[in-house]
Parts: sequence; structure tokens; C-alpha cells
Amino acid sequence: MAITSFLNLIEEQEDMEAEEELSPDEVLQEVINEHLGVQQADDEDDDNRADSRPQYTIQEAIKALQVVIEFREGCDNMKTAHLRAIERLEQELHAEAITRRLAAEGYAVTINDIAANKAGADRLAAKLNETYGDGTSTGTIADVTSPLEVKSMIDESVRQLGPLTVMIANAGIAGVGATLDLSYEDVAQIMNVNFTGVWYCYTHAARQMIAQGPVPEGSTRYKILGASSIAAYKPCPLLAHYCASKGAVRSPTQVFAIEMA
Repeated sequence: MAITSFLNLIEEQEDMEAEEELSPDEVLQEVINEHLGVQQADDEDDDNRADSRPQYTIQEAIKALQVVIEFREGCDNMKTAHLRAIERLEQELHAEAITRRLAAEGYAVTINDIAANKAGADRLAAKLNETYGDGTSTGTIADVTSPLEVKSMIDESVRQLGPLTVMIANAGIAGVGATLDLSYEDVAQIMNVNFTGVWYCYTHAARQMIAQGPVPEGSTRYKILGASSIAAYKPCPLLAHYCASKGAVRSPTQVFAIEMA
């Protein structure tokens, strides 16, 4: 049902006048809203359109994520722009579902994003504080490709919310292109975010945890998690550099786990 709806909307889009066309993100959002029964206002102006995605519950976020994955796996000839929109939303939904679950489990959560997405991080943090009480969440801005910014992010999290007990290195980007068409810059960018960014998060988080000393008796152990992908195991045409970046996360994570045990 979801794939059919998605393809029908694509066909409808191609029949529209240029000024009425939906962006790939808007097409995908319409399908998810339809699948979840979410109604979205039609009178939003262009300035608010970027912030119009509903704040999903945990259950809705999981359902939406399943829809997104189904699109990606079921549409072999999807346009590059729509595939990028799906990858982008899939990453957002992963992060939002994780954040909401941690808050529901009683964790204080720092939500980090790049400067362009600051409003979204702040909005989600405010919602969590409203739901679970002040001091539950805060938003920060850091580029994970910068070791100095990653350290600053951790320092700010500790200052506002207390000792760091869990790090989830979930930042990631996706790109689409035939291997021989990819530029050196394409490959470098995706490796810098998806692999090097994870490396910086792992190492700075571990140093912070070591400096804090052993966790109090009865508490859960420190945890550091990274986001790899099925792409680390399964070859995906047009995603060679993405597959490489996720494979580069998997192996060091296993080594890191042994060394930190």
C-alpha cells in the first residue's frame, strides 16, 4: 500500500504545472501522513513549510520508519532526488525515535545537530521537557567532523545535564551516484561524517567517561553506540561510498568494544 501510494503521488506530481510541484520531501511526507492517518494543514505558508513535519510519538516514528525503509527497498527505479529525500527522512526518524525512547526510559538527553537544523533540535528538546519535566533534554549544535566541536558538545551536555553515561553516534549523510561518477569530494564528505564523525564521538565520549570514574553501584554501565547499516554487509548499487562509510563504522566499533571492556 505504501509503495503504491508513493508511486501514485510521483505520477501525479509529473502531471502538475511546475509551480505546483511538490518537492521530494513533501511527496514522501504526504505518503507517511496518509499511512499514519496524520492530517496536515493546507494553509501553511512557505516560511513554515520546513517546520511542518508532525512530532511523532514513538510508535508513529517506528511506523513511519518502516514505511520509509519499504519505499527504499521496494522501488528499484526511484529518482535520485526522491531516494535522497527518503534517506534524509529515514535518518531523522531514527534519531527522533531513539531520543524519545531514551527520554521515556528516564535518561536526560542532549540532541545534537548541525546549525541548519537547530530549530528542529530545539523543538524536540522543548517537547521532551514539556512531557517529562524540565532538565530532560537540551539541544546543541556541533559538526561531528570537527574534533573540537565534538568535545565542546560533550562538555556542554555534561554542564547542562550531568555525567555522560550513553553516547549514540548517529550522525550520518547519504549520497547517490554511480561509482565512476562520484567525485573525490563526494567520497571525502560522506567518509568524514559517517566514519570520522563516529570516531570522534567514540573517542571523546570514552575519555569523558573514563574521567568521570566508575558508575555508581547499581547503575547501568557506560554505553557507546554507533549507527552502521545493512549497507555494511549488502552491496547497494549507486551507494558505494555510503556502503564503504558504514563498513568503516562496523569494524572499528568491534575493536573499540574489546579495548574499552
